Amino acid sequence: MQLFGNRLHNNTHRRGTLSPLAIILICAGAAFLLTIIIGLVLNVSLDDEAYERLTKGEQKEEEQNETNKSYTRDIHADAYVFGEEGESVWENLSEISITLNTPTGQINYTSEVATFLGMESIKEHVLYDAMGEVNLFANFVGGVFYPQALYREGSDLQYAAAAKECALMKEFLHAGGNEILLCGIPFSRTDTASILRYVKQIKAMAGDSPIGVAVPLAIARADGAWTLLESLAKECDFLAIDLTETASVGGAEQILTDARYYIQQYDMRVVLSEVQEDLIVAAFTYPDVQIITHYAPALPPTPDQPIQ
Repeated sequence: MQLFGNRLHNNTHRRGTLSPLAIILICAGAAFLLTIIIGLVLNVSLDDEAYERLTKGEQKEEEQNETNKSYTRDIHADAYVFGEEGESVWENLSEISITLNTPTGQINYTSEVATFLGMESIKEHVLYDAMGEVNLFANFVGGVFYPQALYREGSDLQYAAAAKECALMKEFLHAGGNEILLCGIPFSRTDTASILRYVKQIKAMAGDSPIGVAVPLAIARADGAWTLLESLAKECDFLAIDLTETASVGGAEQILTDARYYIQQYDMRVVLSEVQEDLIVAAFTYPDVQIITHYAPALPPTPDQPIQ
């Protein structure tokens, strides 16, 4: 009897103890229930965006097509020169393009920065005064700038010259300019790395202000130019096809037909001279046209010639 009693006691003790499997199932169920309760509390106390970030983590935005990253404002900017006055001018101009310097580097106005840098300029037009008048009428003011730094030999001299040009462009933006378009870059005599380094420097200076690069049609059509165009598209806010030096037997329509692929592929604007009347009329059927003041061809500065 004693033996039987001990066996009965041992069996009763084993029946009152939970098995390891049961313990695991109970713990899993409790954890699941706790997760649901915490999720409901968070969903009530957090906004949808915060809750999604907390539960799913930061979601990466879909990568944009880097070759088509243009600044897509529809611009039809007419050429304007400081000093033009009269109600008839402003009745027709709401978006204007001001050429800030000549292809040889002379500044088309005067300013504290230009004076400090000892740069030759036109003293009749003080930048802040002229821009104050312009901004009373125009809702968009683009600046066209002809870089001189890339005519320098050596990265150190290019960097020093670019710093001076950055100061001028930044002053224009502070005075009320909306963007900068770099024209006249010497693509044929400058390596791509130097051009990209210059554009990066200008872009870093400009902050949120858009920076664009004008590429002549002849350069865009050259063999292997797509690598240059795609690299520029990644560094700047928009590209423009420069047709100011373009001539065609077929006239304006043929020139635009030749440029059509680049305009569409890279979302390019069209840069024209104010004297290209037929092209201007034809180009207005395209979006994002920017018209600039065209200066008479001038010899570029030589490497040892000081920047004006």
